[in-house]
Amino acid sequence: MPLCKDIKLKRTVYDMTMTEFVENTTAHLRNAENILSEFSSWSASPRFALSYATMHRSSSFIAIIDTETVQKYDNNGIFHVPALQQVFGTAASMRGAIYGTYDWEYLVHGVIEGKHYQAVSFKTLCDHGLIRQLPEFSDYVHAWGPYMHDLPPLVVPYTKKELQELNKIAQLLPPDFRAVFTIALFCCKRRTSFGARLKENELSEIVDALGGRSKVPLDWNGSRSVVCDGIYDPRFQDNQQMVIVMRALSAHCWGKGARNRVMNEGNADAVMDILTEKMRSATVDCDISEEANLNNSNSSYDSGYVSQIYGGADRRRLHHLHDEQGTKPSRKSNTDEDSTSDSSYGDKRTATTKK
Repeated sequence: MPLCKDIKLKRTVYDMTMTEFVENTTAHLRNAENILSEFSSWSASPRFALSYATMHRSSSFIAIIDTETVQKYDNNGIFHVPALQQVFGTAASMRGAIYGTYDWEYLVHGVIEGKHYQAVSFKTLCDHGLIRQLPEFSDYVHAWGPYMHDLPPLVVPYTKKELQELNKIAQLLPPDFRAVFTIALFCCKRRTSFGARLKENELSEIVDALGGRSKVPLDWNGSRSVVCDGIYDPRFQDNQQMVIVMRALSAHCWGKGARNRVMNEGNADAVMDILTEKMRSATVDCDISEEANLNNSNSSYDSGYVSQIYGGADRRRLHHLHDEQGTKPSRKSNTDEDSTSDSSYGDKRTATTKK
């Protein structure tokens, strides 16, 4: 193994100089062995991640992160590789033919840990029914194949049994990750009109399979990744289908007006308005004086309570693979000494700082 250039992991990506940023990201993409990368590689496409896992079947893990909370609370910067072309100063296509394949890739800076990150081995997923639901992954699938953006051409009507099986697979993850992982697997098959024409009774069946309306996170209504177009590459059909289905489920469970209220207000009053509206639509009587008391109470509807009851910040997530030797971003130890360790995504090497 060649001597590695030892670099200290910056506290955030914004503590790097422009030169450090360009050198480190470029070295990461080139699989350079003489520089330890401060980044890990992720994909927004669940099918791409699963396809990659078939290429390293025995040692692959599927990891999921909440892309919004890791940036907000953990200061992990996330960058779509094609968007970095202006920073690099040269178009990706001019820096080598391989760069044309990186439309799938997002670079995440730093250590990723805590409740916003979870992982499960590909083998465990297969042992718990993944291959029964997605049999194409029983064999090698070339992740960068000619149809990497496309769902299989066959339109597959869903069944209640299928929904139950997908949700059963998702039980391998903690509660806050199950709904979105179920939908990710659901969207690995081509659905009618990419899910845009799901009827109310069909949405109800999906919600029931997830465990009820409380399992569809209210936070989806405030997530830019769900409600805004253009966040992820629209060419990946599974990803676009996820956005469509998650929007439909949010509107079905919380009302079409919930999206704007949560995004524009983002406070307890907005949450209370949504819940009151749903109570009225369900013909549940609510005394005016009691409603006023609820609206004036901050303690009952603080973020902790909503997180506990309505499933937490379960938004769009990026998918990552790593091997048993430590591709997962290293977690912090309890020591105060700074040291570096390396891990790999494929052949990529990652430097992380333990504190």
